[in-house]
Amino acid sequence: MHFKIDTDHKPLIPIFSKKSSDELSPRLQRIKLRMMKFSYTIVHIPGKELFTADALSRNPQKVPYKREKLEAGIDAIIQMITTSLPASSRRLDVLRAAQLKDETCQKLTDYVLKGWPSKKEVDTLCAPYWQNRYKISVQDGLLMRVCRIIIPKSHQAEVLNQIHEGHLVVARCRDRTRCSVFCPGISKVIEEKIKSCTACIKESSNRHQPLIPASFPGKF
Repeated sequence: MHFKIDTDHKPLIPIFSKKSSDELSPRLQRIKLRMMKFSYTIVHIPGKELFTADALSRNPQKVPYKREKLEAGIDAIIQMITTSLPASSRRLDVLRAAQLKDETCQKLTDYVLKGWPSKKEVDTLCAPYWQNRYKISVQDGLLMRVCRIIIPKSHQAEVLNQIHEGHLVVARCRDRTRCSVFCPGISKVIEEKIKSCTACIKESSNRHQPLIPASFPGKF
C-alpha cells in the first residue's frame, strides 16, 4: 500500500527521496533503512497548514515493542536491500563465495559479528575500512557497506571494468559505484583508469571543437 507523508520540515524531502544512503549520517541512514520496506511519497506542507503534525507523537502507544516484531522488521529491511541490488542471484552467490575465500573479508566479517577492536589493534588488511566500520554489516551472507557490496580483491578488476563499460566519464562511473559496490579508494582507481584509457582520452579530445579564426570585417 502506497501512502503519503506530510512534513513541515523541508530538509527531509531530499533525504527521503533523492539522496543516497552514502550521503547521510549514520543516524539518518538507520532511519532511511527502516523506511525502505514502505512505499511512500513525502511532500512538504507549511507548518501553519499542517494542523495535526504532532498528534501521534503526543499520544504514543504504551504497549512495549516486542522483540519478534523488531526482528521481523530487520529481516524485511535486509530482504529489501538484497533484492534491490543491481545484480542477479547467481552473481550474488559468486560474490558471497569470493568473500568467504578472501582474507580481508573474513576478518571484516569477524569484526562485524564480534565487535571492532581499537584502531591500534585493527589488522592491517582491515585498516582502510576503519572509518567505515559503523556502516559495514553482513546481510543475507553478504558483506556490505550500507547498501553497497564490498568487493573482494579477486573480483575488483572485473567489477572496475564493468563500471567503466561504455567509457563513461568519471562522475558517471562514480555514480554507478555509489549505487552498488564498495572497496577503499575505488573512486581514485576509477579516475586513474579513465585517465589511462585510450578510448576515453580520444573521446575527451573530440569533445572540444577546433577554433575557427574569425574574419575581420572590411572597411566601410
